[in-house]
Amino acid sequence: MLADRISKPGRSSLGQTTTIVAGRRPVAELLKNREQEIERLLVAERLVKSQKGQAIQRLLSDANRRQIPVESVPTENLDQLSPSPHQGVVAFVRTSAYLSVETLLSQAGPIPLLVMLDSVQDPHNLGAIIRTAEASNADGVIIPERRSASLTTGAFKSSAGGVAHLPVARVKNLVRTIEWLQSKHIWVVGTDLTGDQLYTQSDFRQPICIVLGGEGDGLRRLTRERCDFCVRIPMLGKIESLNVSVAAGVLLYEAVRQRMTDV
Repeated sequence: MLADRISKPGRSSLGQTTTIVAGRRPVAELLKNREQEIERLLVAERLVKSQKGQAIQRLLSDANRRQIPVESVPTENLDQLSPSPHQGVVAFVRTSAYLSVETLLSQAGPIPLLVMLDSVQDPHNLGAIIRTAEASNADGVIIPERRSASLTTGAFKSSAGGVAHLPVARVKNLVRTIEWLQSKHIWVVGTDLTGDQLYTQSDFRQPICIVLGGEGDGLRRLTRERCDFCVRIPMLGKIESLNVSVAAGVLLYEAVRQRMTDV
């Protein structure tokens, strides 16, 4: 039985959570981040025996260099552990508790770029947003404790390793968090179909937090009302809105464009 051979992820004695991360690229990104604690790797027996392919050889070499235990297991065991495609590689990752928003901001750069998610409940969307936020050099993502996806295996997979590099804060109340950010001179910009201005008309060169709403209803009323202002992305076809992770990419890279140029 699988349960007899491999202990499943759970909560450690130190209050940390052990999470499964599946797939060669996400695991490779985790191995690059020396601050990320990896308990062990499980690799399909056929890959360990053949060691064909540079990706697998590099994974095994990196794990050996970091003295991370590698276990060779039948592929069917990995199938049971990971509902998502694992490509013959699964990592057990020790993840610390979410950061506080105060700690997140204290670690941010001189002109913070933050992302806040209001009721984004699909872990794949959360992971995709984290991936884009990390790629655009954002300082972190803020999510609520309730009505929100969390850092599950699906989110790790969709982030393509971004979770290993980008801090995520989890807060009890988004409205109070918005007010706190505003007191720290962070402009809070919501995204809404009825936004005050086009996203290209906003100044993303200042300290800013971009707030994106959930997959179904977008921003909740109280969240939208507390933002300094809202921007809209023009929808020129028959579809009413973009996927939230796509909208995040549009806005974050507008911030990148503005911060890299004089416009």
